[in-house]
Amino acid sequence: MQLQIKIILGFVFFFSIFICSFVSGAEFGVYPSAFELNLNLSVTECHEVFIMSGFPGKLVVKDYWRKNGFSNKIDDYQLSGEEIGIDFFYFEDIIQKGENEIQVCFKAKNEGHYNGVLLFSVPEKRVGIGVWTKINVLGDELSLKKLIESNVVGDSNLILLLMFETGFLGFLTLFFLFIVIKKKPKL
Repeated sequence: MQLQIKIILGFVFFFSIFICSFVSGAEFGVYPSAFELNLNLSVTECHEVFIMSGFPGKLVVKDYWRKNGFSNKIDDYQLSGEEIGIDFFYFEDIIQKGENEIQVCFKAKNEGHYNGVLLFSVPEKRVGIGVWTKINVLGDELSLKKLIESNVVGDSNLILLLMFETGFLGFLTLFFLFIVIKKKPKL
């Protein structure tokens, strides 16, 4: 009788360890992990975001911003969209199991360069992930020209690289054209 009790207690002990060690994992991902948009004042622009999910659920997206450049510390993003003049909204609030595509949209009221993070979460599953966002808000064509100059002309290494690549590809094209003409049989 004591042997049966020990066997039963041992079975209950191992079964309880098995039950207690059960781990539930949740698959949740967002692509792209970062994006940049150039907006004109008072014009709504949208960007596609893909969500990979291992479960269906209600999606919640919150936006947080900072005005002074990029930081990889999430705590540095303390401003709301209302505080800096950016309206943020999205169209899908329910995600299905598998890949989901949603549109996140922005409309700006003030000129400037803003860095932010969009936090995607599914509260029922206690999972979430962030997407870094950079928004350049332009007021007129002069602002667009300044943005292009600062991003392209200001980086002379990029211009030199593009010039080298263009020259190299042109040389390769002429070289292969010369070989094809030389090997052409004469009639």
